[in-house]
Amino acid sequence: MLKRYLDKIRKSENKISYIKYFINSILIFIIGAVLGIVSKYLDIIPSNELLSILEKLDIRNFLSGFSLWLLVAITISVYSNTFFRAGINVFLFFTGMLLGYYFITKNIAGFLPVNYVIIWVILTLISPLLAFICWYAKGEGNVALLLSGIIIGVFLSQVVVFGIFYTDIISLMDLIAWLICVFIFYKKPNQLLKMLVISIFISVIYNFISPFGY
Repeated sequence: MLKRYLDKIRKSENKISYIKYFINSILIFIIGAVLGIVSKYLDIIPSNELLSILEKLDIRNFLSGFSLWLLVAITISVYSNTFFRAGINVFLFFTGMLLGYYFITKNIAGFLPVNYVIIWVILTLISPLLAFICWYAKGEGNVALLLSGIIIGVFLSQVVVFGIFYTDIISLMDLIAWLICVFIFYKKPNQLLKMLVISIFISVIYNFISPFGY
């Protein structure tokens, strides 16, 4: 009964061979590791050694925030062919990212921020569940609409700071990442409008109650 209900929201796509599953999983793990290494490397090199375009885009702060990682995880989840594969793929991506990032942190930067590591380990462990939600958010009907609105809203809270008398955008790169995420979930104008209304409501609440909001 549950499967029938979930299939009404979104059905699994055509299966691929186990060899392709394996190759895709390895590639996702490698991409995560490479991004983790690049992120930490850019974080520790002096500012005057960065390309001017990277400095202007404030790429280091962008990589040290949540926006890029949310976007990549959402993209992997949504475009996986089943919800189960979405969970595996996202877990492998974050595992690779953590190993790459903290390998550089420990062996080159010479320190290991334990509290920060714990936060990312927890997020990695729960990432399959979040991927499951993201996968169904790309489906049809009111449930998918609500889920996509919540995801876009949580993402928006990492892009825009809401206060009682002010609103401010964190950075251009964060805004671009959010707009790409909106495009990923876009289906038609009416759905987009409803999704954005839900997302703004969720984002305002999230900013006031979440320890991860800015």
